[in-house]
Amino acid sequence: MDSDLLIRHLRGQPAAVARLQALQASEVLACSVVTAFEALRGATPQQLAATEAFISSFVQLPVTEAISQEAAAEYRLFRSQNVTLSMADLLIGCTARLHNIPLLTGNAAHFPMAGLVLLGP
Repeated sequence: MDSDLLIRHLRGQPAAVARLQALQASEVLACSVVTAFEALRGATPQQLAATEAFISSFVQLPVTEAISQEAAAEYRLFRSQNVTLSMADLLIGCTARLHNIPLLTGNAAHFPMAGLVLLGP
């Protein structure tokens, strides 16, 4: 899962809340530790406990050597095409692709990597 949908859920946006509740009822949800970082870094002191509790309900996938190498290769590929992708998006996308799981995101344009399956919000 990308951080955009996770953050929308934490902000109580109805569509995000409904989507994640429906998925959690039937699926084991996972996110990259980078997704967790992105959500935690923006949490206020009042939001931190709820953010940590929600994130703990997901399987958190670490950034491995293989993921970092693949993300770096993707960065070089897109840079050669004059396209710059953020390090976070590269790591999140490559984590999903290497684990062969779809990436739930509202920002499909951030994840143009070949072979990555995207699910919309």
